Amino acid sequence: MYVVSIGAKWTFFVFLQNIPMTFQMPFNGPGHFWSLAVVEHFYLVLPILVFFLSQKALKYLLYIIILLAI
Repeated sequence: MYVVSIGAKWTFFVFLQNIPMTFQMPFNGPGHFWSLAVVEHFYLVLPILVFFLSQKALKYLLYIIILLAI
C-alpha cells in the first residue's frame, strides 16, 4: 500500500499526477498512474480542440504534435 501525502493526493483525483513527476517536484505515490493521466488529458483536451479550432489551425496543431512526438 502506498502512502500519499496530503499535498499530492489531490493530483490523483484530477488526473494531474504526471505534472509533479515531470517537473521533479516532491512526489510519492503509485508511479504507474502517470500514463493514465496522460491518456485522460488526451481524451479530454483533444476533442475540445477539434471542436473549437478551425480546420486549418487543427491541421497545424496535429503536425506540431506529430513532430514533437518524434
